[in-house]
Amino acid sequence: MFVAAIFVVALWALPATRWSVRLWLAVAMPLATALLLHHERQPDDIGPWDFSLDPLLWAATGCALAGIGLRWVLSRLATDGLRAPQPLSENDSRRLLWFDQHLAVLAGLCAGLFLVLAVALTLRGASGGLLLHLIVALVTAGALFFILRQMRGLVRPAMAAALSVLSVMALLGGIYWPGLIESRAAAIAGDLPRCLRAIDRPPTIGETMLLTLPRGRPGAPGLILTVMRGDEATHYRWSYRASRFIRYGAYRHGPCPG
Repeated sequence: MFVAAIFVVALWALPATRWSVRLWLAVAMPLATALLLHHERQPDDIGPWDFSLDPLLWAATGCALAGIGLRWVLSRLATDGLRAPQPLSENDSRRLLWFDQHLAVLAGLCAGLFLVLAVALTLRGASGGLLLHLIVALVTAGALFFILRQMRGLVRPAMAAALSVLSVMALLGGIYWPGLIESRAAAIAGDLPRCLRAIDRPPTIGETMLLTLPRGRPGAPGLILTVMRGDEATHYRWSYRASRFIRYGAYRHGPCPG
């Protein structure tokens, strides 16, 4: 019923066909980005809802796009037939351009989050700490200045938004990330004994920054939080995508030392 409702809404309740796909993208891009970045579960914590969520989202997306496409075909047959579509008025052109520019910024913001993830995975295990984060932020700011000066069209706001996200996140990753990791660890452990480890040793301050988190090994992810409940150790790994600790049951280095 949910998928059928999505299809009906896309087919009949959306505005004119020139706007329908644009509005769908405006809603779908941030929702898909949030899902991909935050919906991460440890396999032994996954329930039936987690297995059904992704197929349901794919089905809803496909039906919505199919409804948009069918509506476009029906509108062509009902109004213009096989003739070419009527040209846009000047006001309609301005409104569409305004919306397309904002849609490009939204696409750039979403892409920028994945760009941050890609850079963080590439640089993980690197030395440099805060200095490396500042270098990445400055290089990205220089590229942003070049794009604003040289590029035109919709690629300009999209690229500018993506690089702005990377530059800001590089600064936050060097300054804010160590405190974020510590606060997330404290929220999980409460008053219980805990230890934070980079594979099998205490992490350096640079290894708690976004772009220089430690590189993991099989059976030992890069950054592990261990919470001691009596003699029982519960392990959590730091997730790049979700920016939080997630249960991890296969850590081979056991409880906290000492």
